[in-house]
Amino acid sequence: MKQLYLKFLAIALVAISFDVVAQGDPHFSQYMNNPLDLNPANAGLFQGRFRGIVNYRRQWENIGNAFQTINASADF
Repeated sequence: MKQLYLKFLAIALVAISFDVVAQGDPHFSQYMNNPLDLNPANAGLFQGRFRGIVNYRRQWENIGNAFQTINASADF
């Protein structure tokens, strides 16, 4: 039983050590054009066989290091 707890603890520590990012970035003003980022349950909710989406936004260009947001998704 002790080995089971140690295995669980080791797996939990490995899992939380990664940088996890879920549901992307809120910096897109046209969120309706990014359905998989808005809600991953939207995968497959379209008429067709394949959907690919690429979004790019560059804002605050007047400052030295402009903020860029890039997102790509595909489902079929």
